[in-house]
Amino acid sequence: MSTLYIRVPSKSVADQASHWIALACPYAVASATGAIEREGYAAISTLSATISGVQRVVILLAASDVTMLQVSVPPMSPARLRAALPHLVEEQLITDPGECVIVSAGRPVTGKPESGNADLRTVAVIQRGWLQILLQTFSSYGARHVQAIPSQSCLRPDADTATAALTIFGTESGDVASGALDLALQFSAREGLGLCLALDPDGDSDRAAKDVIEALCAVMPMAPVTLYVPHEMVSQYQQTADLLLPLEQRITVYPDQWANWIAGMRNAGPDLATGIDRSASAA
Repeated sequence: MSTLYIRVPSKSVADQASHWIALACPYAVASATGAIEREGYAAISTLSATISGVQRVVILLAASDVTMLQVSVPPMSPARLRAALPHLVEEQLITDPGECVIVSAGRPVTGKPESGNADLRTVAVIQRGWLQILLQTFSSYGARHVQAIPSQSCLRPDADTATAALTIFGTESGDVASGALDLALQFSAREGLGLCLALDPDGDSDRAAKDVIEALCAVMPMAPVTLYVPHEMVSQYQQTADLLLPLEQRITVYPDQWANWIAGMRNAGPDLATGIDRSASAA
């Protein structure tokens, strides 16, 4: 079964573009065994043949669009859990739960909360309107089966090291030097977040590298971080990290590879597309 994996821009980036489906996005096509057959940058609008030709499309949602929560859930059936989730997360959200898609991972995370026999579950939240637009867009291009996975959940941090990945989206002309970027960060197997940063309009990549490293330092002021960036930017980002943290050397930069994302998909989730009535989203 062939699969198209594509990292889509955040809602904030899409809102600022005149035609967001023309933004250059990183993508990969993989075989049933996970072998990468093709990869690169392309606008969704130019991938119609690929989208309709694969058996599955996996949308890797911008980490800044998805809120990941840990929720104490008393024993209940899956149906009751789906109905209860908006009430369970309401106090942790700054928006109306009714405007969101809220999906729980299918299995409890390790450990129990202090409340006794309740399970501690990972819950993902995204704005319903934006997710519907994404699903409708891929359906209109002929997608057969679509999953929508939080990109931060694909990252696999070590026990004492956070993992981050930088995704760059090009402009509508295809220029990836002056577009926008999304920074996904996973602190542990169940905690992660995302930041959306604008690239310098003059294409100052040094300024962008400094902004990313400073953002990581602000979020993770003490812990070591493994940062994945596009291949051609590894040296620049490592030099920037070493310059800003000359005595710590706690940010290590590696080239981003689709193989890592695909491997991380094995335990990633939850699939937020399951929170949408697909019959309605395809209308």
